[in-house]
Amino acid sequence: MDRVQNSGPGDPVETARHLIHVGFPKAGSTFLQRWFAGHPDVRYAEGGLAGFQDVYEVIRHAASGTPARPWRVTSAEGFTAPRKWSGGRPKDVVVDYEGDVTERQRRACHALAALFPGATILIVTRGFRSMILSSWSQYVRTGGMEGPESLSREMPWDYDAVIGLYRSAFGADRVIVLPYELLRDDQSRFLRSLEARLGIGPFDGPMGRVNPSLSEAELAWYPRIGRLLQALPLPRRLRDRIFRSYVRQIFHGRLAWVARGLDRWHGPSPGLAAWVDPGLLERCRGRADCLRTLPEYGPYAADYLHPEP
Repeated sequence: MDRVQNSGPGDPVETARHLIHVGFPKAGSTFLQRWFAGHPDVRYAEGGLAGFQDVYEVIRHAASGTPARPWRVTSAEGFTAPRKWSGGRPKDVVVDYEGDVTERQRRACHALAALFPGATILIVTRGFRSMILSSWSQYVRTGGMEGPESLSREMPWDYDAVIGLYRSAFGADRVIVLPYELLRDDQSRFLRSLEARLGIGPFDGPMGRVNPSLSEAELAWYPRIGRLLQALPLPRRLRDRIFRSYVRQIFHGRLAWVARGLDRWHGPSPGLAAWVDPGLLERCRGRADCLRTLPEYGPYAADYLHPEP
């Protein structure tokens, strides 16, 4: 529900609308969460629901008499790519998309609709080639040792299906869809567009990129080093301990200098475009047709494999 009934003027639990940002992964989620946290018209708690960290914060908020803000926000990109380990420590797992992601996406949407039927949904998409490369970067950052083809087992980027799910569950007028490319190219315009739809004032928040992808050299060398470490003739427990330490160093950006050095010694890595299998990209065609009529997507038709006008 959007409103609490029978609340008087100024009641701290009076009315706030609920925005649920559901992803997609690698489409500016970390940036948006920082923006939500700083916006004066938004109540947001990292990892929380409807702007509250837990039930005790709801109680403290009610006791304090703090005026409500216009919007409460839930934000978790995992809703569009649900995994059993969501909320765990990224350095302890390898990010991939194996399994029946379509059914998990459906269950996540239905759970949100059952809990918050009056919410507004925010979905941020990303062009397919860029999404594949950025997702592979995250996979490598968390210890993955395969190439981008590892993502082909199951991909969560059927934008038509996911957007259709949420429009059906919440109503088309309650689903906001925006391209990550607009955030990348014109942060201010992206934010003004979102603010206009929410009816809130301007707030610029953090500037620049957050959580950037690994470099070409890092993408080329980290999987190779990982395979070498996994092949060491050591007891398994010791080998695994060494590998986990190695992944932690990658995750915190402490081995970029090693990758750069190896790249200079061995020769430059192939361009990122060479790492995306055309067949993998072709599988994405026709999964973003619902975006063709949205004005924000006009400049990015090629990113979503839309035909030339």
